[in-house]
Amino acid sequence: MFDGAIALRELTLGDDFSAVGSLNLPSAPNNYPYLGTWRNVGTAVTPPRHFSFTSAQLMNHYIGGAEGDTWVWEREACPDVERLPIRQVITTYTFD
Repeated sequence: MFDGAIALRELTLGDDFSAVGSLNLPSAPNNYPYLGTWRNVGTAVTPPRHFSFTSAQLMNHYIGGAEGDTWVWEREACPDVERLPIRQVITTYTFD
């Protein structure tokens, strides 16, 4: 079902979705700033609970059905400033 969907970074699964067979959900990237997991961001789960799954775990979560929700690639909560790309920026310019 998800073969070749390597850029899929948001996925909404409804209450009636049930993972059957080989869905081949590509892995979420595991390089900065992504953590290699999917995190639910919707409010469909009552009471609201946050889950974090690998692609395989996410599909296993939906075997037999689960409450629908929206899932996105999980990112680091707070960016590591040391790992941010540095770009040269002119902060002062003097014209003579």
